[in-house]
Amino acid sequence: TKWPPSLKEYVSKVFDTCPSNKRDMAEKQMKDLITRTIQSGAMWTTDWEGMALPDYCVVTKPTNGVEPMIVSEDSPNLGSSDEINRRQQRALRFQSSAEIERQKALQSITAQKAREEFLKAGAEGNPDVVDWDEHTIIGTSQQLEKRYLRLTSAPDPSTVRPLTILERALEFVCERWKQERNYAYVCDQLKSIRQDLTVQRIKNAFSVTVYERHGRIALEMNDLGEFNQCQSQLMMLYELGLGTSEGRDEYVGYRILYMILTNNQMISLLSSLTPPSKYTNANIHPCISHALSVRTAVSLNDYHRFFKLYLGAPRMSGYLMDTFLERVRVSGMRVVCRGYRPSMRVDWIAKEFGWVADEDDKLRGEEECRKWLDRAGVVWDEEPTVPGAVIPKGKKAKQRKLVKNIIKCKESLPAFIRMEEETRRKGVDIKGQI
Repeated sequence: TKWPPSLKEYVSKVFDTCPSNKRDMAEKQMKDLITRTIQSGAMWTTDWEGMALPDYCVVTKPTNGVEPMIVSEDSPNLGSSDEINRRQQRALRFQSSAEIERQKALQSITAQKAREEFLKAGAEGNPDVVDWDEHTIIGTSQQLEKRYLRLTSAPDPSTVRPLTILERALEFVCERWKQERNYAYVCDQLKSIRQDLTVQRIKNAFSVTVYERHGRIALEMNDLGEFNQCQSQLMMLYELGLGTSEGRDEYVGYRILYMILTNNQMISLLSSLTPPSKYTNANIHPCISHALSVRTAVSLNDYHRFFKLYLGAPRMSGYLMDTFLERVRVSGMRVVCRGYRPSMRVDWIAKEFGWVADEDDKLRGEEECRKWLDRAGVVWDEEPTVPGAVIPKGKKAKQRKLVKNIIKCKESLPAFIRMEEETRRKGVDIKGQI
């Protein structure tokens, strides 16, 4: 093994100043010291020039410019053999402590160098991970329209649109949506825009705009799979500080409602809200305030409060509430049938459970409510079409016209218990759900 010059000088200095009767001890100690440094990998990093000599000789500090004098143990001033042994043991202890400190310092330096190399090497500082920055492309395509196709190989820059073209493409697609309302076409084009953003690793305010618009259109068309993909990406973009606080708060409200639909735990999401968003209604976005109130109503099975919130849902929250409206209606009707006797009128049910928003909508809402109750399998308490009319008897009884306006609560309860169990077993199956 090749030795550092400073180590050779240190060994030579030890043997030059070592007394003849201590030469064997010095040789053994030097071998042990060198072996340890080789095993620890510190032979080239040890400060040999600054390392103290063994206690076989004593170097006095210079006084008034006088050169240091090396005094061997043969000198009568060193004292008895016990004193020499004590000095040797003390020197070994100090040497061990110094060696430990040196090792700690060496490990710290090595770790620092490793961190620096880690940050310089490869993508995200890891040489074992592909450096995507190196392979990021810049598109050259000038087409506004492009079909969405899953990538099976590296993207071709000639088929990828740059940011300036993507901005024009988004406005073009949104205008087509307003004019034609063709969701299949618009969804395909928006997914293509999102793909071009991804392969070029573009994450900026425009990316947020694309995902926000696609998410709203998907909500309007009840495409929960696409909406979930958009809102999941938006949460990551918002964490990077992109987008506006208005858009972020709007989609946080939607995310709370989506988690109610999927029965997901939202502890981490609620803990991320600022205290004003959690505890007061001051300066809180209406979507977040509304979503938190809906969460409370659903957890308490407060159907009356839920449907008041449903009829006054802000922005596009009503579209998300539509997805679990059936579940709340079934649960609420189970409570009604269990708590009310002997019957309940359809007009009250229609108004209480959100079918009727105002008087102009009363007839249509009551008819929809009646059809829903029929599908549920309720037991009707039939009554004449005209209130107060005389009910025919005998042969004319078969000819009378009856309308379903009243349900029997006790007899209808099993139907809603069965529906609730079926809904619970079915669960929620959404493509890409969180």
